[in-house]
Amino acid sequence: SDVLGVDREMGWSLSSDRYVTPVDSHPITADLGARSFDPGESTLGIVPVAPDVEVVLNNEHGITLATHQFGRGRSVYFAGLPWNPDNNRLLHRAIHWAASDWADYDQWHTDDARVEIAHYPSTGATLAYSIALEPVHTKVHGPTRTWDVSLTAGGYRWLE
Repeated sequence: SDVLGVDREMGWSLSSDRYVTPVDSHPITADLGARSFDPGESTLGIVPVAPDVEVVLNNEHGITLATHQFGRGRSVYFAGLPWNPDNNRLLHRAIHWAASDWADYDQWHTDDARVEIAHYPSTGATLAYSIALEPVHTKVHGPTRTWDVSLTAGGYRWLE
C-alpha cells in the first residue's frame, strides 16, 4: 500500500472519510474518450491510504484506477484488467506514464486501439496488424512520419 497508495478496506476504519473524487483528466485515460474502462471482476472496497493518491477512475464499489508518486518513481493501480483492446491501450499508456517515458509512446502508436504495431529497428520494418473483426482505418504514428492504414478484419500491412 505504500507504493500503490491504496489498500483494501477491511472494516477497521469505516468511520473514516473515504469519499474520493476522481481527477478531471489523466494522461493514462486521455484517449479513452466516450468508451468506459472495464475493470472486470475487480477487488471491492479499495480506498486511498495516502493524501497524494490520484484517483483516476472509481465506481460505487471503490477505486478502479489510481496513480501515486512514490519516492522518485510512479505506480499505477488497476482493480482488474481483463483483456480487450481498450484495456490493452490503457495498460500501454500506464506503463509509459509510470516510466515517465512519453517520448517513446508518441513515437509508435495508432489512433485505433484495435490496430497494433511492431517495429523492428534493425531492419526499419514496421508491421501494422488488426485485431478487429471488421475492416478498420487508422493512423499509425512513427517517430518521423504518420501512415494512413486500411486493414481488413484480422489483416496486416508492412509499412515502408
